[in-house]
Amino acid sequence: VESWEAGVDQNFLDDVIEANVTYFHNSYDNLISFITPTFFNIQSAKSEGVESSIQITKLYREFKTSLVLSHTYVETKALVSGGVGGTGFTEGEQLLRRPKHRGAVTFNLNHPRFNLNWNTTFQGESLDRDFSKTPDVRVPLPAYAKTDLAVSVIILKGAPELRVFTKIENLFDAKYEEVYGFSTAGIKILSGVGYKF
Repeated sequence: VESWEAGVDQNFLDDVIEANVTYFHNSYDNLISFITPTFFNIQSAKSEGVESSIQITKLYREFKTSLVLSHTYVETKALVSGGVGGTGFTEGEQLLRRPKHRGAVTFNLNHPRFNLNWNTTFQGESLDRDFSKTPDVRVPLPAYAKTDLAVSVIILKGAPELRVFTKIENLFDAKYEEVYGFSTAGIKILSGVGYKF
């Protein structure tokens, strides 16, 4: 793997706002492909794009809030298939399951006695293979957004400390696929108690 990146970071308003932009480029050589009866390192690919984010942090008495907006744009391409790429590794085409756009919005509210975290992730359309057809064909995986919410509260502070927490994954029960034909989990609630001596 050969990779390099270049970026800029900048703070504003006495570090209340932090922004950064990074360009990256990755080259992958000697990727493994199976040719009966064994494996060979004969394929190559590349990816390049831009990552950007803005973080806003604010203090108010005992409260600390932060809001992070992030986005990644990436172009991927299969360069050398070694003659065995098929629909999964087609020279000059986008790599499978690599969306061009990804992003997230994360909000965190912190207090000495509790913490709340909201995280919404976005994923743009990508490509996969439909193995139900012969021969298999490339198909789109639709874009989606998924939200997680986590809350923790300190019931007993000091020594010992008692904390309760709850995390809700996929808060809005989004329906999406990361692999074509395989659905993902719906809403899930996790709760627990932490005790520190």
